[in-house]
Amino acid sequence: MKCEKCGTYNNEDRDVCRTCGASLTDSETTTPTETKTKKQNNVLKLGIILTILGICISLFMLSPTTHVMQESYNVKYQEPVYKTIEHNDPIYKDVFKTVVHNDPIYKDVFKTVTHNDPIYADTYKTISHSDPIYDTLYTYYIEGGYTIKNVYNVDTTYSGTDFWGNKEYTVVVYYYDALSKKSEIYYEKSEIRKTDTYEAIVGYDTWTEQVVDGQEIVDYDTWTEEVLDGQKITGYDTWTEQVPDGQEIIGYDTWSEQVLDGYTTKTKKEYRDKTVNCLMYEKISNLV
Repeated sequence: MKCEKCGTYNNEDRDVCRTCGASLTDSETTTPTETKTKKQNNVLKLGIILTILGICISLFMLSPTTHVMQESYNVKYQEPVYKTIEHNDPIYKDVFKTVVHNDPIYKDVFKTVTHNDPIYADTYKTISHSDPIYDTLYTYYIEGGYTIKNVYNVDTTYSGTDFWGNKEYTVVVYYYDALSKKSEIYYEKSEIRKTDTYEAIVGYDTWTEQVVDGQEIVDYDTWTEEVLDGQKITGYDTWTEQVPDGQEIIGYDTWSEQVLDGYTTKTKKEYRDKTVNCLMYEKISNLV
């Protein structure tokens, strides 16, 4: 809420301005008597505030000044206690003894071993071969309705002429019958012609060979060798050495040390700062 007199903004629940004390309510509804009463109240409030402020200033001006002094107090603490311990450490010396060694001397022993190594020879077997023999054969037609196959040769001999004047021949035909050579003769034939040519087996070439069929022992190769059969002792190598045999005490190393034996409780004075006012300080000083 804004004060119409001084322009200060106040809280909505205030009735008078916090700066000038003017009424924040509607001025048109306030009577002169009420305005006079409010002014008297404001004057009274202002007097109370000034009175309180004066009392505070007076108390501040009349309050005694402070002073810092030293205050003593007792403090307990633990102080370590030590004791002396004596030591006698033994001084040792190595002791040796003589050890005798008898190391055996070894020699290799050999033995004779006889070997009989077999001597092998190849064994053979006979294998028969039949290789086919090929030849060029023919098929012939001869006058009279004769057809002859597997012909390998033909011989013709002029024999005269027939009734019509055609030349005639005596024909000898050579052919194979089941791989056998045969021949036939045809007389006074004027027509002889070849009708076919082909390759055919006319026989076999039979032969044999010897092939390896394994091996057999035919003798033995006897020989000997010397092989190691162990060792035997032929003597001893005797020698000695000094070896440690323990220790012996030859003296003592004496020394001492301080070790912690516990703690004892003691008391000492310490000081700290304490702040007091001037009047209290004078009383304390008088007492001291």
